Amino acid sequence: MSKKTKIILSIAAAVAVLAIGGVYAYLTYTTSVTNTFTVGNVSATLTEPGWTAAETADPNAHSNIYPGQVFDKDPTVTLGETSSPAVIFIEVCYPNQEAVTIGTDGKKQAAAVTQLFTPGSLNEGWTELTSKSKTDTTAKTITRVYAYNDELDKGESATVFDTVTFANIAEGQSLTSLDVVVKADIIQAGGMAKAGDKYTSAELGDIYDKFVAQNTAAE
Repeated sequence: MSKKTKIILSIAAAVAVLAIGGVYAYLTYTTSVTNTFTVGNVSATLTEPGWTAAETADPNAHSNIYPGQVFDKDPTVTLGETSSPAVIFIEVCYPNQEAVTIGTDGKKQAAAVTQLFTPGSLNEGWTELTSKSKTDTTAKTITRVYAYNDELDKGESATVFDTVTFANIAEGQSLTSLDVVVKADIIQAGGMAKAGDKYTSAELGDIYDKFVAQNTAAE
């Protein structure tokens, strides 16, 4: 029986007793509401289906590479089936070393610090937060930050780009490392400032700064 029905029945009973007159009991009704809260959570996986498929088909697919070679590399974030909606950032750390490259005219260029892998076009909805790039001259790397301009919901995926291309370097050079490291940052979306349907670059930059601050140890 619903609360509304209970209240109506109690009032009707009270009126009937009052009509008789004499001694009667006060009929009362008490109810309460309990507010239950649960803390949100975020869970996700980071995969590279194209890269993994190439490795499965040929374990040497990424060995003995040549200048200008294009590789399937498709960092993809998928939220868990019980995850809260989230804002997604992908950080890619590229080798960034001094190298002699070959220009579009086929001639050697002067040696210069060069990002040795370049991603293909960003997929729809992604933007690079160029002001958040970090260069490490000791490690000889550059980390670029890419942000998705909409919130992902549980079970949804987003792929930042599909390929990377190795720089067109001249032969005979010694390169210290060719590792490309990808990291996904998953941030619960609740309470984020969003003026329109999608996040602007400025809004995403602010959210990323909050994430970095939260994950930086206090001195």
